[in-house]
Amino acid sequence: LSGAASNYLTSASTAYLGTDLTNDHPVGIIYATSISNGDTGLKTEPTGGAVRTYSGAVSCASCHNPHDPQYGAFLVKSNSNSAICTDCHNK
Repeated sequence: LSGAASNYLTSASTAYLGTDLTNDHPVGIIYATSISNGDTGLKTEPTGGAVRTYSGAVSCASCHNPHDPQYGAFLVKSNSNSAICTDCHNK
């Protein structure tokens, strides 16, 4: 494949998270269900524009854009003052 990237994340990399993300931010959860189940730490809807759900669920892409490293860690926007977190969380 002409022009294919030769650098990619492998399991030997310190940045490799693997496929078990249970000790990280949950993904695949339905945002509205979390609120209806009593999670008072969440805002009614994500408020930041760049941070969003997909079919109502939190996914990796809710906060990360693997195609744009502009904000570091492939974030969808700057996380200055926890801006990404406070799009969904009250504090």
